[in-house]
Amino acid sequence: MSAIISMSAGKAPGADGLTTELLKADLTSTFNVLHDLFHTIWYSKTVPADWSKNLIVRLAQKGGLTKCRNWRGIQ
Repeated sequence: MSAIISMSAGKAPGADGLTTELLKADLTSTFNVLHDLFHTIWYSKTVPADWSKNLIVRLAQKGGLTKCRNWRGIQ
């Protein structure tokens, strides 16, 4: 539960659309849902297929955009 409490507010949601404020709105419910989810994953030894998908966006940094080192990827 301390991991949820320490999350920074005001950040953009991830691919799932969940914001930090939503997770912090009801800590007990959030904790219970996540605990049940991780318990199921642990004992079934399978990870949801959606968790293996990543969206990486390339962002330009300073300098010439034709050089690979002037770009960085974020998830």
